[in-house]
Amino acid sequence: MERKELVMVFWNDLKLSFEQLEAIIKLLKPVVSEIFVFSKTEEGRLAAQCLCHGSYVQFGDTFPEKVHNAFLKAYMKNFDNTIFIDYTEVSLTLNPRIIREAFSFLEEKKLVVGRNEVNRMVLLGMAGFLPHVFEEKFYFEILGEPILEEGSFKKKNIVELGIFPDKRTSFVYSFKK
Repeated sequence: MERKELVMVFWNDLKLSFEQLEAIIKLLKPVVSEIFVFSKTEEGRLAAQCLCHGSYVQFGDTFPEKVHNAFLKAYMKNFDNTIFIDYTEVSLTLNPRIIREAFSFLEEKKLVVGRNEVNRMVLLGMAGFLPHVFEEKFYFEILGEPILEEGSFKKKNIVELGIFPDKRTSFVYSFKK
């Protein structure tokens, strides 16, 4: 049986144009069969309907809550591997190779995290649903290097993802299943 894979795109339709969203959807379609868009507004959700299989309004009080709720929705729809992308942060640097690599990591690992040049999480991939991830501030920190030593996360679990190939601060934190 083929794995069900999903990419969830968080789109701030108050800042970015429909054309920008359309460009990233075109980029993702050859890589993954299912794409959901989570917009800031109902108008954005309605606009995104013509581009993807699912369009929703982000809900939750904080960014981690919104991402948690999106992963929960994907889990309830029986997706095996799900990748979240913060489109606002990666629109200019995202390429299909990054998505393929993240899905490849999820074949053996439970969790993949990609960060941008200011160490903000811009990609989060999960095999199944891991609610405890959203209880750890680690994933949503914007600070630098010291967070690599925090909690149960060790440097030996770090693999470079290459979201920003010219930077040395983008990593995938991979944990065995």
